[in-house]
Amino acid sequence: MKNSSLKRILSTVFGVVLILSVIFVISSCKQEHVHSYGEEQILIEATCTTQGASTRTCAECGNSETTVIPALGHNNKSYSKQDATCLEDGHTAYTECQRCGLVNGYEVIFARGYHVPGEYIIDKNTVVEANCEVDGNHEEYSICADCKIELDRRYVVDYALGHDLQWIPAREATCVDGWDAYLDCARKDCTYDEKVIIPACTDHSPEVEMVVEKGSIVYPTCTTSGSYTMVRYCAIEACNHKCEIKVINIPALGHEYSYHEGKAATCTEMGYNDYRVCNHCGETNFHKVMIPAHGHIAANREENLLPATCEENGSYDLVTYCSACEVELGRINIVIPANGHTLVIHEGKIPCTEIGWKEYQKCSECDYSTYKELPITGHNYDETTGICLNGCGDYISAGLSFSVNDDDTYTVSGIGVCPNTALIIPSEHNGKAVTAIAAGAFKNNTTIVSVVIPDSVTVIGDEAFYLCSKLETVVIGNGVKSIGDRAFFYCSKLATVTVGSGVSYVGKSAFDYCSKLSVVYYNGTEAQWNAIVIEKYNDALIGAARKYN
Repeated sequence: MKNSSLKRILSTVFGVVLILSVIFVISSCKQEHVHSYGEEQILIEATCTTQGASTRTCAECGNSETTVIPALGHNNKSYSKQDATCLEDGHTAYTECQRCGLVNGYEVIFARGYHVPGEYIIDKNTVVEANCEVDGNHEEYSICADCKIELDRRYVVDYALGHDLQWIPAREATCVDGWDAYLDCARKDCTYDEKVIIPACTDHSPEVEMVVEKGSIVYPTCTTSGSYTMVRYCAIEACNHKCEIKVINIPALGHEYSYHEGKAATCTEMGYNDYRVCNHCGETNFHKVMIPAHGHIAANREENLLPATCEENGSYDLVTYCSACEVELGRINIVIPANGHTLVIHEGKIPCTEIGWKEYQKCSECDYSTYKELPITGHNYDETTGICLNGCGDYISAGLSFSVNDDDTYTVSGIGVCPNTALIIPSEHNGKAVTAIAAGAFKNNTTIVSVVIPDSVTVIGDEAFYLCSKLETVVIGNGVKSIGDRAFFYCSKLATVTVGSGVSYVGKSAFDYCSKLSVVYYNGTEAQWNAIVIEKYNDALIGAARKYN
């Protein structure tokens, strides 16, 4: 009974122990397990602005874990601003994401849509120079003033120059060739001439004294001899033939010594005793005496002063010398700062008839200048007003009639086809001076309101503006010397006249019946006015209010 109870107790205890052992073993396995994850698998791809996700699984136990992938952010590339050209659009500066393509800041800058033609320019690489007999040529091209693209090209012929003939006087043949007078082209590289050679004679005339040939003298020294060459030339001046040559030898001079006293010692050098020197070759003969140097005595002074200019620094040398022997012991260069420019503004000049320039600045202290010369352009007259559009103040009336004078100048002979009522007489016609206004040139004209006469005109003919019923103002240039009889007779509306300082004679009735003439502007002085010979019947001119220059 007791044994069976004990067995049951032992069996129960053993069972409990076994269960506890199994539980312990299982618990130990779970605590020691390490996951063996496989490759990461992407569940959601991350973008520039959104998050993604990935997962991985343990190959032994099947456990899995998920990881958040942060948003990538934009991968921007920057693009610079591109200006529009004549024909192609441009754009503002902008960025573009290289991953998602998002663009920020892009705006179109629209093109003008057309080119701006410039002046034609000679292509120097195409120039074929004309000569006396053969035409030359070149190409000219025009480019856009903004984008510099070539817009047009044209072929231009440069016509042959023709020979520039000059007369070469004859030269009589002597011991050298001569020639008859002939024509020769003066242009460089042109070989054209009509020269006919007259052969030289060979009968020399050696009856002149012999002379030393230039460059033939070899001077003797103390130890070597010298020589020179005597030559008798042909007596004919144009011939250089040597009729006789003779070489003359000069014996060596030999040494000629002179006595010199010794030299005392200096700061750095020893002295020496008396010596002799050859007067010809400088050979010396002396014995030095060992006299010790006494050393330097330093003293400073300034040298090589280079004053500062407007643009460049100046300087001077601070030099240390020995006050005893003047030997330089040291030198320091001291810089003087530049002064800067003192600029004065100069007005520009319009280059219609003379070389001009733009407004420029010039330094009053140096040669610095922004002056830029402008080539002569010639006048650019307006077809309606006759005023030069370049702004130089010159003007002209086109279409007037002219006649040629004996001295190859011109006289204005009439209104011709000129439509202007404000008449401006030109100072030149066909490149020649206009020096006179013919008698009766504008007689009885009923359209002219004003007239300006240039300084080139010296004579206003009789009745030149006779009975010009609408003429109100007249300006007479300083070159006019004589105003003819009845030149402005019965110009009933004439109110103001400007008289040039060169007028010395006013003809009879020149301003008769000019009843409205109220003011006369005179370009000279009162004394000059009083010296003018004014014929009778010019009360309107004399009685008008007068204003002097």
